[in-house]
Amino acid sequence: MSKKVDIHDVEVSLQIWDTAGQERFHAGSLGNSFYRGAHGALLVYDVNNASSIDQIAQWRDECLAHQDTDAYFPLVVIGNKVDIRDQTKPEDRIDQREILTWCRDNSYGHIETSAKDGLGVEAAMLAITGLALEAKRSTERNAPISPSRTSSTGDRMRLTSLYEPKKKGLCEGCM
Repeated sequence: MSKKVDIHDVEVSLQIWDTAGQERFHAGSLGNSFYRGAHGALLVYDVNNASSIDQIAQWRDECLAHQDTDAYFPLVVIGNKVDIRDQTKPEDRIDQREILTWCRDNSYGHIETSAKDGLGVEAAMLAITGLALEAKRSTERNAPISPSRTSSTGDRMRLTSLYEPKKKGLCEGCM
């Protein structure tokens, strides 16, 4: 899917690829071409499926292994299907404290979404786009970047303050 968004007064063209967790994207020439030129990634798990969280670290490692440099590569972790969380047995749900701790320890943003209802989806796209744009700008200035650093212009990249929802409920799961 392709989409244009305006962020920081810049029109950005997004090219969005969804692997749906398919193994064929993990290895070989298809995997290499899939990751080439990527400027950020959304790592998605199902909040109602405890086994889906196991692959988040694997996908992270895969994304980072295919980057050409050691430069900062933005990642945001997405907990999807929050619309059916109350219909799932408690033992099947992800321990939210565990994933939030992992995200915090690795300096990754975390947003809960419902692709079905659209809850948090726009916030997730804007978050990764903003982080990727800032990483690109930082690389062009040859300056190191971290997700919460203050740039030379004084702006601060934080998911919690930069991407406030325009409507109540758009990003209730934002960290």
